[in-house]
Amino acid sequence: MKRTLILMAALTALLFLSGCKVGRPPLGIAWITAAAESGDTAVWYCSAGYDDDEELVLGEPIELPFGSPTDFLAFTPEGNRLWAWSVHDDGTPGLFSLDFEGDLPAAETVFRLDLSGYPAAEASSIDIEPEAVGGRVWFDARDPESGHWQIFLLDGDSLTQFTHGNASYEVPTISPDGKLLVFSTNDDGTGEAKEDYDLWLCDLEIGSMAPLITTEANEGSPRFAPDDSFFYVSGEDGFDLFWTKLKGEPVSLGDFGGLELFPRPSPDGRLLLFTAKSDDRWMSHIYNLKEDIFTPLAEDDAEVIFATWR
Repeated sequence: MKRTLILMAALTALLFLSGCKVGRPPLGIAWITAAAESGDTAVWYCSAGYDDDEELVLGEPIELPFGSPTDFLAFTPEGNRLWAWSVHDDGTPGLFSLDFEGDLPAAETVFRLDLSGYPAAEASSIDIEPEAVGGRVWFDARDPESGHWQIFLLDGDSLTQFTHGNASYEVPTISPDGKLLVFSTNDDGTGEAKEDYDLWLCDLEIGSMAPLITTEANEGSPRFAPDDSFFYVSGEDGFDLFWTKLKGEPVSLGDFGGLELFPRPSPDGRLLLFTAKSDDRWMSHIYNLKEDIFTPLAEDDAEVIFATWR
């Protein structure tokens, strides 16, 4: 018994020193490309890791079996399933998922939810709770009649509309412990729409909902980091990247020369993916937060319109 405990302690120390997380799959990146002429989309995935110099190394990309168009991607926190807005063979829009085992994706996607009445567009987003707190899927969709965006919650086969009002509620992001929800809204505090967007915080345990970051600019695209801090974008004519703690002062990450959107921190907290539009072309970049350098995710002619970590 004593020997077993010693071996278990040694294994735990080894995993800690090597930077591994028990239960986490290999690091990876999934992204969406759009063809320059036709606009047809394709979804790609590659494994990722660090070499002896702690430099990021990407594997060979493989195409994933999603339809066109596909908008937004989100891995479960456990990394065993990828969710996306996409279309069925007959053109029906909805939520789809693709299971992963190790670095191998399943051969086919699974049609999860028919969203024919709520078409996807630029602002649609998806985030998934950890399995330990329910594994529910949060997403936003636009009501084609009112034009307002609302946040929805998919729990197994049960679909619930989470927000209501004559304003828009967009891009929900769930905290790593599943207790907090941050989203972007133009709610003026009474359920009516105002001109600019702010970030609001919802405590899911007690049901409270209140403004979190409010400026004269537009705030959007929030995404939690592993340590419960989060990234977001803010701007008026364009957007720049920001980082903050829930009760801290926002920190600007700088102007990268384009329209920055959709920040996505890596599960180990070292790197940040974001998508920027420069010279009328979308491209996703990998930003090394520690060394303050960034590089394009891809070098080919196709636009990379969105990317996320596994």
